[in-house]
Amino acid sequence: MLSNRPITLRNLRFNPLDSVTFRMEPRRQKVPYEIQNDEDVDIIVKWKSTRARTFNTQPNYAIIRSKTKMTFQLVFKGMERGGNTPADRFTAVISAIKPTDQPAKQIWKLHELRSELLIGLKHKKFVFVIFEGVNEPEWWNRSVLGEDEPILPNFGIDKDDEEDAELQNNAMRAGAYQHVNLQLDPPGDPNQ
Repeated sequence: MLSNRPITLRNLRFNPLDSVTFRMEPRRQKVPYEIQNDEDVDIIVKWKSTRARTFNTQPNYAIIRSKTKMTFQLVFKGMERGGNTPADRFTAVISAIKPTDQPAKQIWKLHELRSELLIGLKHKKFVFVIFEGVNEPEWWNRSVLGEDEPILPNFGIDKDDEEDAELQNNAMRAGAYQHVNLQLDPPGDPNQ
């Protein structure tokens, strides 16, 4: 989920802030979602969702230049009402990025480009889905019994990314990335 580490991308604005609302019906619906980048660096965004066959985002990958904003369309493909109360969300994975003309999708898909262009740790922004008349506002801060729970942050450092960076830093400090030359004995009797 999210790390307790301080956020490094502090000058991003999200509208709406926490959630979007759809109607639980079989027709396709779109809701605009705006990210304003007031940082001094460009950012790259990749969207995910809890159910890829039911939700998507247009565009799914984007670079938002410094001091600009971009509007995405969060899309619900529709479904019939019934069954369990859904607990869905969209997630924007966001990172600062060096200036580039490379397409955002290509950067996310190619590890070499990501390593070269991304700056610092990745952040995540959660946008929770409310289905009108089905689940209640701020359902993500309530227990399954409907009791209030501590308010969860919806923007922060990606815990997986932080753990990967921490493992690499620890390995480097411990000398795990040093080159070691070993002479290998030829096959046969080592006493010859």
